[in-house]
Amino acid sequence: AEAFASFAGGRLPTEAEWEKAASWGPDATTPRPYPWGSSQPTARHANIAHDRWGPAPVGSYPGGASAYGVEQLLGDVYEWTSSRFTPYPGYATFPYPEYSEVFFEDP
Repeated sequence: AEAFASFAGGRLPTEAEWEKAASWGPDATTPRPYPWGSSQPTARHANIAHDRWGPAPVGSYPGGASAYGVEQLLGDVYEWTSSRFTPYPGYATFPYPEYSEVFFEDP
């Protein structure tokens, strides 16, 4: 992912940058639970219904745009960042640890 971003003249966001784009808005005082707000995810927000055999084309889910206008921040593929993959403070293992815990990097 880093190599492609560099090839395309960009870079991967840090996790903090990704979180800001996905959860916050210019006037927000608290994070949103989802990029589009607080309503539960539906197939109009993101590629979560598993009705495609790969990533959706860019612009397929305008209803899922964040307050900054960024689309497709969840669903489709893993959300890669340039930050180390470590647990947040207070992290508790999901019902199946292999969901994310096995991918954590050593601090």
